[in-house]
Amino acid sequence: TRDDLKSFLVRFRQSLIDRTYKMATTCICYGTHLRDYIIGIGKNPKDVYVAQNTINIEKLIDNRSVSCSNRNFNHPIHFLYVGALIHRKFVMPAVEAVAELINEGRDIYFDIVGRGEEYSGLKEYIDIHQLTERIVLHGAKHGDEVKPFFENCDVFVLPGTGGLAINEAMAYSMPIISTTGDDTVPDLIDGNGYLLKSFGDKTEIKKVMSDFMELPDGEKTKMGNRSEQILRAKATLDNMTNQHILAVERAIEIRRSK
Repeated sequence: TRDDLKSFLVRFRQSLIDRTYKMATTCICYGTHLRDYIIGIGKNPKDVYVAQNTINIEKLIDNRSVSCSNRNFNHPIHFLYVGALIHRKFVMPAVEAVAELINEGRDIYFDIVGRGEEYSGLKEYIDIHQLTERIVLHGAKHGDEVKPFFENCDVFVLPGTGGLAINEAMAYSMPIISTTGDDTVPDLIDGNGYLLKSFGDKTEIKKVMSDFMELPDGEKTKMGNRSEQILRAKATLDNMTNQHILAVERAIEIRRSK
């Protein structure tokens, strides 16, 4: 059947990928999830390196217009999403969650920065529910245009796929609400936010947002500071580069020993 053929092709593709991992002298992974998988299929742990996927967060931190450490949360919470407005990002369930919280009397806002095929549907929903002052579509922003959003909003939300936007938000000491994204995000969530179990689950997103708002302001501030601490420890550009260098040096060492 068609399903059987699809299943066979998926397994066959994965077998080729696994064979590539095993044949490689060393492997460089963007996160621990893939590292653990590669070791699990028999690769020597000494030959597998984690170069946490990242951007130049050192430059972002140095170029912040304002100090983002010790954020003040004594005001209505502004949630933020930055990225493409396409289906697999699941922005609509996040919008619906915020809309329900607003209807329940929560004093919150949702800033959405980006463009894509879902833009018109999101705009229609926001207009119909008369939420244009609370849920704002800002369109696409790039470079310095997006910086004020990271500096002035409070919590970054990633309800679907993605990853690097998390790094950028953490460089601005923002607490994080995110799915596993591209499977690198779990390495970056540890006391600085919430890891969503499902992609695009409105009920779960709403609960986590509500849980965050119930926290004392001091705990919210600690979450934001923790984001920057984790980023500096795990996801600097220097760290990523160094892990690539170590993997190459290890590969050379192995080849020379043969």
